Amino acid sequence: MRLEVVTKKTRDHFLMEGIQSSICPEVNIYNQAHLELERPLVRASRIHKKTNNEIGVIFNIEGELSGKAICLIDLYGKEINSNDVNRLHSLFSESMNILLGQLLTNFEEETEIMSVITSPKLISRSETFSNSGANSDLKMSLGYKLISNQESYNCRIYILANEINGKEV
Repeated sequence: MRLEVVTKKTRDHFLMEGIQSSICPEVNIYNQAHLELERPLVRASRIHKKTNNEIGVIFNIEGELSGKAICLIDLYGKEINSNDVNRLHSLFSESMNILLGQLLTNFEEETEIMSVITSPKLISRSETFSNSGANSDLKMSLGYKLISNQESYNCRIYILANEINGKEV
């Protein structure tokens, strides 16, 4: 049975509940690494700036739900030689791609709202994305730990979702 959403509060609650129930607590990344949920999904009042110790990628979310997913990995206190930087960046990008793909697949099964992500775009060193969430209806944040080769990295993910256009939920 489908219900027509009559208020923004009801729609936002529906989206938040759908995403919450779609989160994967643990994801295996081709037996090279795995992600573990560290911090549950919460509503974010603002998007914190990227620090100098973080690298990140942005995915666009397109479809009945649109927006962005900003993914950051914290390298503070980690000694990474120049040969491993590209490998780590590729592993992180692919990990986030797999995680977000699984989340959107679960979200579609849960809510019948279909969306896809685009290829990741590298966040430059100087980019702050402070205005990224300005036009988003719903801002959410969660945290994962990327574990690979006996090393672990904190990751933070912001999901900035826009209104579902023309879809009854």
